[in-house]
Amino acid sequence: MTKMRSFAKRLLHRAQHLMEHRPITSNSILCFSLWVAGDSLAQYSEYKMAKDKTESTRGDHRHESFSLDMLDLIRTGQCASYGAFVTGPLIAIWYPLLEKFSKKANPLEKYKVWGGPVFKVLLDQFLMDPPTIVAFFGYMNICEGGDMETFQRKIKNEFLTSWLASMAFWPVVLLGTFRFLPIYAHAPLINACAIVWDAFLSNRNAAARVKQTQLSDSKNGQNPKQKESKQQLLAEI
Repeated sequence: MTKMRSFAKRLLHRAQHLMEHRPITSNSILCFSLWVAGDSLAQYSEYKMAKDKTESTRGDHRHESFSLDMLDLIRTGQCASYGAFVTGPLIAIWYPLLEKFSKKANPLEKYKVWGGPVFKVLLDQFLMDPPTIVAFFGYMNICEGGDMETFQRKIKNEFLTSWLASMAFWPVVLLGTFRFLPIYAHAPLINACAIVWDAFLSNRNAAARVKQTQLSDSKNGQNPKQKESKQQLLAEI
């Protein structure tokens, strides 16, 4: 037990050192890994929901389980690259900057210990969140070979839903983080919670892609065969 505690302490110290001295590299690696986990979770949940729906509507009770070879690795790679090249560097810069904004505004003087955390959450939700949601759908649109029309359609269909979901999810996480944790620990904890958020965004993007495919088929006058149940479910979300 003593050796385990010693190892955990050294690991935590090493992580703290990397976050403080190599924040961009550390957060990029972390975001890459967490986006892999988040997208995998999204794909599993999509498979499970589609399977349950098929069983309930068609009475098909096949006992096929989800396996790694069912993953859309291209989709996972696209999401993970967004985490590495966009999210990681961005949050490594943003949260220390947010701390500076908070100190300069000095909300503690008027609103006591919760003034700083509330101030940071408001800035994060209204200054940082909207452009990062747009950036995600824009990045994925480029990866998928989309154009300005498909990008605008994604934003029109998915932005408000995503932002409202963010407003319901993130303030609770951020308030606790900003109130009780040191600055270097903000990004790691937020990234850990982001697995669920990453899964949500990945699901929204996949649903938008299915809708776009169906719209393109309709415009081209094609009469494609019925889509797989997973794609049907995504289009309905």
